[in-house]
Amino acid sequence: MDAPTPDDNRVLNGVRNHVFTSDHRNNQGMAFGPDGRLYVAQQDGLIKVYDVVRRSDGSYAVTGTEEITAVQRIP
Repeated sequence: MDAPTPDDNRVLNGVRNHVFTSDHRNNQGMAFGPDGRLYVAQQDGLIKVYDVVRRSDGSYAVTGTEEITAVQRIP
């Protein structure tokens, strides 16, 4: 089932699109953690964390973000 593109989706280069996330480079893995947040690991060691909620229309929205840089600092 296709949900409509929400009105508050990001606008990139003047176009409102259905992209869930952007600004990722060389993703190596994605998984939901036991806390319900989405963890996205990048090749450079950066881990981006997203709080994701499902809207009443069936689409999803990111309500919070965090970056974990501890892995990048391992010598």
